[in-house]
Formats: sequence, C-alpha cells, structure tokens
Amino acid sequence: ALTFLDGIGLERKAARLRYLRRRWMDAVSDVRGVRFYTARDDRQAGALATMSLEGMGANDLTEALQERYAIHVRPRFVDGEWEGIRVTPNVFTTLEEVDTFAKAVREIAAGG
Repeated sequence: ALTFLDGIGLERKAARLRYLRRRWMDAVSDVRGVRFYTARDDRQAGALATMSLEGMGANDLTEALQERYAIHVRPRFVDGEWEGIRVTPNVFTTLEEVDTFAKAVREIAAGG
C-alpha cells in the first residue's frame, strides 16, 4: 500500500477518492428519499460519505445492499438524530462498482 501511494502520490489518490464519492452521490442525488450527511464540497470530504434512504433504517439498507447486490457498507447511528450508511470506496474501486452501487440504491428506493 505504501509503495502504491508513493507511486501515485497523495494528491492523486485523494483526487481519485473524491471523484468516486462525487460519482455515486451525483448518480443518486435525484432519488426521492435519499439524504446525504456528508458535504459534497471536495474541501470538506474525501472518499467517505454517509447517506440514508427515507423509510428504510440503516440496518435494513445495509442488509439489502449486502444480500441483493453483495455490496458492503456500514450502518451509522448518531445519538438518535439520524441513521444512515457509510459508503467508503477504495482507490482500487472501479467505476463499474461505483455505478453498481448507485443502481442498487436507485432500485431499492424504487421498491425493488
């Protein structure tokens, strides 16, 4: 991992991670019931983002993504104020994988 980081550099790695986050966030931003808890501004966020889907708890959304699409995310709960899932692509995450995640969120939101 350190050899890879030395090869691409920290700025290119950070840019890649921000790009992946923006890609999936943009792809689901128009989905009814999707709410983001992470700033979309690149100066405030890297790869990690948290979102929720209205009417579906974090555990249920996590389970649906894992069981139906083999997508691993983590549920997050903040002092009863909100709950959502943490989505954290890796620098090696492909665009196809990001797009599959976005498609899965869209299908689940549509009742699928």
